[in-house]
Amino acid sequence: MFRRADLTAAGMPRPEIDAACNAAQSIRRGIYVSDEEAENLYALRCQAALAAVRDGAALAGPTAALHWDLPLTGKPDEIFLRGLAKGRYADGVRGVHGDAEYVVWNGARVTTPAWTVIDCARLLSRLCTLDDLQTTLASAGPLHGISRARWIVANADPASESPGETWTRMVVRDLGYDVVSQFWVHTDDGEVFVDLLIAGTRVGIEFDGRIKYRSKVQGQAENRIVREKIRQGRIEEVGYHLLRVVWDQLDRPDLLDKRLRAKGALPAQKPRRIPY
Repeated sequence: MFRRADLTAAGMPRPEIDAACNAAQSIRRGIYVSDEEAENLYALRCQAALAAVRDGAALAGPTAALHWDLPLTGKPDEIFLRGLAKGRYADGVRGVHGDAEYVVWNGARVTTPAWTVIDCARLLSRLCTLDDLQTTLASAGPLHGISRARWIVANADPASESPGETWTRMVVRDLGYDVVSQFWVHTDDGEVFVDLLIAGTRVGIEFDGRIKYRSKVQGQAENRIVREKIRQGRIEEVGYHLLRVVWDQLDRPDLLDKRLRAKGALPAQKPRRIPY
């Protein structure tokens, strides 16, 4: 793999640079590979994508699964990276939103196997739809554990973006509250979203994974905290109340219920037990 800029810096004449680039395959603007290297084109594109984005980005989802040599039905069309802002990027790079844990494996920063599997379950929904699951369950019969599978499918919410957010939604619903996932709030500086909104109120809930505040570089962690505080301020300026929830607090739903009630939210129905 080589860069046009590297050839220029090495003093190679422009005609020779053009010839070398024309004889190779481009995997990203200004980055090329030889025909021999092209067999590993996707892996090379991943390296190029990581090199082109900010420090701290990591391979995620199906891309990380290939890096871990986990089985997939085929190579993904996009390169999935965490540590970027939510959205899609040029050259087939897709940013994955949410918190996760990372390690360095085979020379690349990558999500842990557990997070990789979770992201694949989220991002590879094209393998089957919610309707497919419901149809299959309807014909499954009285299998052992089938009631739990039916409960999971019945309570699935494609809008949830992380396991912590899903768990929070389950706990809040267990308390009897109706919730809306990924609710967009209109602020003076544009639209932002909150993880969950108690239906019929202006009380929002954010699952606040502690991982997002961990960083090898203290300045990066501090910048993230500042951005989160600014974002929360924008939401509250337009009349919303925002509660932040961490993993440990999900083990005390009674305390979460008190916090919600203190903000004026009331359950829409009787509490119910979730069959975890």
